[in-house]
Amino acid sequence: MDGGGTTATVCLLVYAAALPLSVGQRIIVGMGRSATQVISTGVVSPALTCMLLAAVVARLDAGNAVPVMSYLANTLVSLICIVVAWRATRPLLADAMRDVPRLRAVRGVRIIDTAGPQLFQSLVIPSPSRPTASCCPTWARTAPWRSTTWRRSCSTCSPRPWP
Repeated sequence: MDGGGTTATVCLLVYAAALPLSVGQRIIVGMGRSATQVISTGVVSPALTCMLLAAVVARLDAGNAVPVMSYLANTLVSLICIVVAWRATRPLLADAMRDVPRLRAVRGVRIIDTAGPQLFQSLVIPSPSRPTASCCPTWARTAPWRSTTWRRSCSTCSPRPWP
């Protein structure tokens, strides 16, 4: 690879090609088989090591290609997961792939019906990175962002200063 710009572009293209395949990981986790998904991520290190060894043995000047190899190894995980999901849900994914070109002919759901509840949850549920008044009684009385030595009185609140 010539330079950083080319490497970044190739990494982006590999990522964009692997993104549709990552639905397999979500399907496997949704089926309650998260152990299968976690085990499939164990392929990344051996695959990346094999690619690096091949580059070393072939004496390639592949310094800029290392990030691309990493993205390719992660794409392999997505490919494995989509194959496992395809086999586990034998007719469903094949039927869905058949319906993709016929978007207007096949009945679907409104996006707000599926994404709306998730949007609501992400806005309403407090972030676990900061304490709230319900978990820490001192939170409501003090301003932790003004002092780096603010002490929390709750065991769930971490003893680090807030930015």
